[in-house]
Amino acid sequence: MLGQSTISQEDTEVQKFKETYDKIKETRSGHTATITLETLKHIGEKEDYQTLYRFISQIGNTKVRHEFNVTIPHESFGQVYTVQGKAFAEERGKTAFAFENLLEQYIRLKTMQPQWKTEADLLYLRSGDNWTTPHQEGYCLQLLAPSKMITQAGRKSLIDT
Repeated sequence: MLGQSTISQEDTEVQKFKETYDKIKETRSGHTATITLETLKHIGEKEDYQTLYRFISQIGNTKVRHEFNVTIPHESFGQVYTVQGKAFAEERGKTAFAFENLLEQYIRLKTMQPQWKTEADLLYLRSGDNWTTPHQEGYCLQLLAPSKMITQAGRKSLIDT
């Protein structure tokens, strides 16, 4: 860790972030920004922030909803840490590794931690340009390994679809 500082909801940068996020969330809202902004409202309080985290996995018309509780310790509200990225990655060698393409990264992460949810779960990849192209060319591969955070019945439903 190189440094630590504190931010608050009154900071100019936080206000700019909030304004930008308010525009972005109309298209795609995210949990991290929402939780961060909410915890900034409670700096100095002695109660942890608890929220229900929800996500949906979908293939075709089959949707599986999942939710779990998240607790953010009150001591962390407003705390910002500056880390040396390369040194941090070296400490996390198992999960911070070099990879040639998304398919390689996905397979290695799912092999190590199959219960993790990744942004690539259920994603379609195209073979043109070695599984990295967004173009509709070549073979198509679906990363059909839904997170083990989803119930067994939900996973089965997605895979069957």
